[in-house]
Amino acid sequence: MAYLSPHFVHDVFVSFSHGDPRTGNGPLKKWTFELLHDLEDHILAINPEFLDLDIWRDEKLDPTLQLTPELKARVKSSGILFIVMSPHYMKSRRCNDELTWFREEIRDRAQDSERVFIIRALRTDASEWPEFLRDERGFAPISFYFHHPQNDTPYHWAGSRENDDEYLKCLGTLRTTLTKRLRELRDRAQTLAEINRLIEEPRPPAPVENVPSAVSFGWTSKGTITIVAGAQNWPVFPFKGGQQDHANRLEASRALATDTVRSLRSGKWNARSDYAEILDQYAAYLPKQPEEGNFLLADAEARVIRSMFAAEQDILPVPLAAKLKVLLEQHIGLRAYYPATEEFYESVRSGHLETPLPMDAVEGFIHGVKDNSPTFFEPTVADILENTAQPIPAILPVDLQAPKSDIAQPAPPPDPLGEVDLEKSRRFTLGSAVNALWKAVRSGDEAGKTVEGWSKVIATLGPNVVPILDWLRSVL
Repeated sequence: MAYLSPHFVHDVFVSFSHGDPRTGNGPLKKWTFELLHDLEDHILAINPEFLDLDIWRDEKLDPTLQLTPELKARVKSSGILFIVMSPHYMKSRRCNDELTWFREEIRDRAQDSERVFIIRALRTDASEWPEFLRDERGFAPISFYFHHPQNDTPYHWAGSRENDDEYLKCLGTLRTTLTKRLRELRDRAQTLAEINRLIEEPRPPAPVENVPSAVSFGWTSKGTITIVAGAQNWPVFPFKGGQQDHANRLEASRALATDTVRSLRSGKWNARSDYAEILDQYAAYLPKQPEEGNFLLADAEARVIRSMFAAEQDILPVPLAAKLKVLLEQHIGLRAYYPATEEFYESVRSGHLETPLPMDAVEGFIHGVKDNSPTFFEPTVADILENTAQPIPAILPVDLQAPKSDIAQPAPPPDPLGEVDLEKSRRFTLGSAVNALWKAVRSGDEAGKTVEGWSKVIATLGPNVVPILDWLRSVL
């Protein structure tokens, strides 16, 4: 394994001439290997992060043989090329082949010099070097002089320890420059790999725009998503005294709901348990303050209550029917303060909501939200999705054989907004809520949220949100 793994197989590939075309084992080869061993020892002694450093050189290959595909592959998969420059190197066909193959791997001409180091072992004329090793002005890339300009032999030639200080100084410069370049090359390779990953991976689907939702979501200061008060749930007061009337109706509706639930659960009236459960949920959704509660969801529960009441009005206990009638009248009066309610139901009526919502995808989406709560989502987010996903209670037809009271039965008040199919309304409410939540999730991704693991949340929810968004687009 190399320091630059997995981006490169080798950190450094050393291209050099063995110096003796007859035996391939001349003093230049020995000097080159000594230099490389010294370089590795100094790097590992000072920089422990480079324990996996891989400097490759062909210690055993016969220099008279043609380059093998294996050697070509090593050249092309190395991060940096060391060229040990000498007169023999400039005349070596094989060394020039290595240089050509390495050049093919370098895409950006401006970065060529960063991946090529020239080790000046023996004196040569830079103007005679291959064009690739010189810039447009004819200057050579990074070079390291291991010989005196006026001397033909390098420092430490043939085991000599003359000019030891100069040798160690050059070795230190080479070590510092190489480790710096390796770090830069690793960082650049990692960035490029991440860019390629993002290009190759399918992008998270975009939310459907301009879809009204009964629920709004936003980000908290601690980097989690929570339910926020959307504009659709803020009351407006179009006439004088409206604010007080709104407060009175809210209080009356809540009191009627909680009192009715108490009576139902005490066994005071004989009625199906669904009434108490739905009235409980209605009271929970009903706003207490402008930034609390959810009137659209409370209205959805009120519609269910009205539909059950209408279907069973002839058999309900009169006191219960009377309470439900007054509750619904108070609630209908509240709608004047929430104009978005009519707009929401108009979207339900105009949509082609006969197609069933893919509930398996919805359940998977909610499960993903729960798995990432409270780290990324406040617990109330999954709660409101689960409540919205609950099936509509069966609206039972009146049993004509059931005993009826002689007292005139209170009837549910007419709905000024007209009738709405409860199942279609539930589908749209749930689908639009998922869309709104996904929009909040995507906004955090696009804003570069630095929460660890956020990309995993995107990947977890993405597969389940796709069929839901496709359904939403198809019904609008």
